[in-house]
Amino acid sequence: MLNELDKELERRGHPFVRYADDCMIFCKIKRSATRTMNHIIRFIEETLFLRVNREKTKAGYVRGMKFLGYAFYKNKSGFRLSVHPQSYMKLKARLKELTGRSNGMGYEKRKYELHQFIRGWIEYFKLADIQNYLKRIDQWLRRRLRMCIWKYWKKIKARFNNLIRCGIDKVRALRFANVRQSYLCMAGHQTLNEAICTENLRKAGYSCLMDYYRKIAS
Repeated sequence: MLNELDKELERRGHPFVRYADDCMIFCKIKRSATRTMNHIIRFIEETLFLRVNREKTKAGYVRGMKFLGYAFYKNKSGFRLSVHPQSYMKLKARLKELTGRSNGMGYEKRKYELHQFIRGWIEYFKLADIQNYLKRIDQWLRRRLRMCIWKYWKKIKARFNNLIRCGIDKVRALRFANVRQSYLCMAGHQTLNEAICTENLRKAGYSCLMDYYRKIAS
């Protein structure tokens, strides 16, 4: 139904991009952008008889604008793609849900859901510059995974045996297995970081965002 909008924008000579009902129109100055926005809203509502969401429709500088989850920033080479802060918030909220201590997921179910979600997210946002942010998110995600794994090792004996299996000496393993603190606090402890290190998480089949991003980038 918006083919007529495309033709109208082409007739007016506006550079634009549209996907389904999401559209961005580019102008040189904000005054021109505001005038164009008002004209196009009137065209959509009065000619095409469609309703425009006024709350989501605005004119402004391209930096900070959101389009299909992406945002834009400028460097020496020109404008480049990034991920909008709202999309990052949704990413973190979903990962927090998947790594919740009490969501009823077992080892394999959690690995599968994480792999599917991370793969889909990276594939969608692979055009953006996201390396630095992914590194920070991965650190937070690994701590969440350690928290879940530590809860799985409920009994002191299981914790002791698993710590030794992960390369911790017996004295440290016995002392650490008897520590009683919150799961999240324990997940940040140096001993558990050594036992459930990044490489061990990879061997166990847990997905990290940077690992998959490197595959896509290469």
